[in-house]
Amino acid sequence: MVVVLLLAAAGVAAASRGDDSAHPLAAGPSTTRRAATTTSVVEDTTTSTAASAPTTTAAARITAAPRPRTATTAKPKAPAPAPAPTPKPSGSGVVAAFYYGWYPGSFELPGSHYTPTAGKYDSKDLATVQRQIDQMRYGGIQAAIASWWGPGSSTDQAFATDLRAADGTPFKWALYYELEGPNYPNQAPDQLRSSLQYIVDRYANDPNYLKVDGKPVIFVWPDPNDRCDMVSRWNAANTFGLYVVQKRFPGYASCGAQPQSWHDYSPDRPTIEVKPWSFGVSPGFWLYNEGSPRLARDPARFEQGVAAMAASPAMWKLVTTFNEWGEGTAVEPATAWATPSGYGVYLDIMHKVLGSR
Repeated sequence: MVVVLLLAAAGVAAASRGDDSAHPLAAGPSTTRRAATTTSVVEDTTTSTAASAPTTTAAARITAAPRPRTATTAKPKAPAPAPAPTPKPSGSGVVAAFYYGWYPGSFELPGSHYTPTAGKYDSKDLATVQRQIDQMRYGGIQAAIASWWGPGSSTDQAFATDLRAADGTPFKWALYYELEGPNYPNQAPDQLRSSLQYIVDRYANDPNYLKVDGKPVIFVWPDPNDRCDMVSRWNAANTFGLYVVQKRFPGYASCGAQPQSWHDYSPDRPTIEVKPWSFGVSPGFWLYNEGSPRLARDPARFEQGVAAMAASPAMWKLVTTFNEWGEGTAVEPATAWATPSGYGVYLDIMHKVLGSR
């Protein structure tokens, strides 16, 4: 299977993924986000399901290390460089991180227990996103899954910057579709199709958008009560040949309609596996308005989790998250875990296990 890494960043995301606790966000289509409770489907956490898995063997190997960005002079602007060759994972699978493009607003609302080394940056600033791509590549991350809250949202605006920041690198972007979440009514196939048409027209043909077997990739965040009918609605709406990665729910494996792949998002657990599709790791979870972490940070435990993820045959190797500061799940460099490398302890661990991409 040829894996073409292509992602899109957006971001008034559903933060801690599990209940409906709400708090203000940065400007965007939604004014609430949810704080996560344990969201895994316990009975299916470590066992393969009866549903047939899509072919997901990736045959790519990444050798290019992040290169420093240099300032440009006032010369006439040259055309954007052609994208670098598609990176190939060591072993199999794609290492991707969940990403949020709703800053600086969300540094204040809702806030965080931590402070990024870069300070209160702007998600729409090209140099900022270029730096973040270099950081992710240092940590062996090949793609980012950007929270997206619909056309015209702040995350939609930031995503255009994300794509251009990847020019000249093998890094790719995909979208995390948040409009199926608990703050939104279920969308009929025609409504879904309208949103998907926007994504296809605006982003899917960009050379920096993640693709699998030529199909643009989109991850979906559901309502906690969504079940098989949601998958059926998406299958009916997806007349564009998108590669859809749904979030699992109780009974997902028995659905008559199946997506191309499945994932989980449970940052309150050190690791979470959805065999044979995905394997996720989290550095910790400390919600902005809680007095103690739901998952305390432990670099040694995180290194064990990253090693297990690297050894997994799963297609999707997911880091939860690169920069969700309100939930305290970030691996992005921060003052609380700074290291001499400048990348911070968690990206240093990932670099040690996965190398640079």
